[in-house]
Amino acid sequence: MATANRQLIWALSDLYHPHKHVYCESMNDLQVAGNVWAITPVSKKALHYQPPEPGMIARVQPHAFYRQSTEMNQRLIICSNEGIHEFDYVTPRDALREALFDGGAEGRATVQLWQQFGATEVLVLALSVLTSELAVDERIKEKAASMFYSFKDTPELVDVEQTRGLDSWSPGDSIAEWKHKMRSPLQASTPRFESYPPPAVSSPFSPTMNKPLASGGQGYAHSPSRRHDALYYYFSRLVTPIWNHAICRVTNGVLTTSLSSEEMDWLSNELRKLGQVMEKYNLLPKPDVTWNNSTVGKMNVQASSMERQSLIALRKLIESSAEVLSLWSSANSFDLRAISASMDPAMLPTLAGRPFCHLVCDGQHLNGDLIRTMIKYFLGDEAGTKELSERLRALCPNLYSKDDACVTNAMEQLKLASVANSGAARRSLVDKACELFRQSIGKVSLPVVCRSLAELNAFEHLADLCLLKAKRDDPKQLALIAYRHGRSGEDREMQAAEKRRAESYKCITDTLDDLEVTASKSSPTSAESINAEFRTRDDAGSNPIPTSGRFGFELTLTVLVGMNSIRVINVFMIA
Repeated sequence: MATANRQLIWALSDLYHPHKHVYCESMNDLQVAGNVWAITPVSKKALHYQPPEPGMIARVQPHAFYRQSTEMNQRLIICSNEGIHEFDYVTPRDALREALFDGGAEGRATVQLWQQFGATEVLVLALSVLTSELAVDERIKEKAASMFYSFKDTPELVDVEQTRGLDSWSPGDSIAEWKHKMRSPLQASTPRFESYPPPAVSSPFSPTMNKPLASGGQGYAHSPSRRHDALYYYFSRLVTPIWNHAICRVTNGVLTTSLSSEEMDWLSNELRKLGQVMEKYNLLPKPDVTWNNSTVGKMNVQASSMERQSLIALRKLIESSAEVLSLWSSANSFDLRAISASMDPAMLPTLAGRPFCHLVCDGQHLNGDLIRTMIKYFLGDEAGTKELSERLRALCPNLYSKDDACVTNAMEQLKLASVANSGAARRSLVDKACELFRQSIGKVSLPVVCRSLAELNAFEHLADLCLLKAKRDDPKQLALIAYRHGRSGEDREMQAAEKRRAESYKCITDTLDDLEVTASKSSPTSAESINAEFRTRDDAGSNPIPTSGRFGFELTLTVLVGMNSIRVINVFMIA
């Protein structure tokens, strides 16, 4: 409050009371000179919240306490006739920092914060200190890390009945039992932190953690530790502004990102720091190898194992989220508008219609489509391709592996070979490209590569890569066994091997079919007569003889077709 005759303002804030059952505020007296004209709170937002969909109202933002990880430098600006006054908020994070400086993890001020916010929320604040890059926080990081081990807090399996709320009731419950669960008026009206059961927490990569674990009756549910919940809370509050929103949208037939490159880089960096903190301070529990023959001991080991699996899944989720953000930030910095203009128009709504969480958890093929489009955009620009490959390799090692980088380099060599003037230079580039393809044959897209090799008349390399790919896709040679000795029953593994080999061989047969068509069109002699002529020459042991101004190339291949027959094809290339 402010009046014209008093130089005093009462500033009210609920920042320190995020989860009270009764609304509470803290009050401070601010000394201000002169008559107050305007008051406004300001803060620096690392991420902006996404606007609502057309026809929808904006989402309700979480309490300011839960936005501390994305909103910094909170201040109060007061304008009076004497000047502008600026007051800094002492946030809960700042309060924890001061408490750790004064008394450490077990000091009086720290204990008061435990009582004020609860154990889980204080651990979330401790994570913000551990991920901080400020020099002042380096002195207290060990104290903040010790908070995760300062008290006994282990996961456990508890009876499902114990996790039900004290005031929860369903029509199937007995009224006689219900009356024993009712709280006294004093107990019901007095707000008590953590007097209600904690919300169920589930891992994005594992089954729901609160489902019954025992057959019959209600069974047992997993009750995670506060450390587990704090890590999930911190991650979820970082990604809240974008998690359920699309990371891009279609504008005038091209893609534009919902977040700027600076915002995506910031969020990606924060997520990576969280992952590094989990490893540096051993927040990922080690496997529990304790042998205990008692029922309680076995349940404790099972609870620890479930928590470890959940935190490992969280670690993977953090890394995947950071890589997807880095990928889209890189695309944005390399001109996403121009890159998306070369995409299939039908693909754009698919990318724009997927929320960020889907791209992270089950959108690997969509991320791969974006990477392939970016590579295609830079093909022919050796420096640009190299820069893109190195950047993706450094920022997205799981989305863009070493083999992917090798294939990209090989495609660039083929592109250079297609414009080379010298035949020797062209052959050298093709040889280099195919050697790179052999090193990463598992990542090679045969239809695309074979098409490029056919245009360069590199048919021997084409056949070599296809056969190498077929061998790699069938390491047990099940398809060859089925061809030579027949298939026994419905062997799914053998059928899958046959299908994979057939896909590789199809690139050879398709190329041969194209060559036969080309030969029949360019020569008055039909392809059949040419093949008959070659068979005659083969029987006589002779080689094709170049004609005037032309040279011949004979390619004899034995190809499995449908795994049921052998096809011997002689093709005469006229150039």
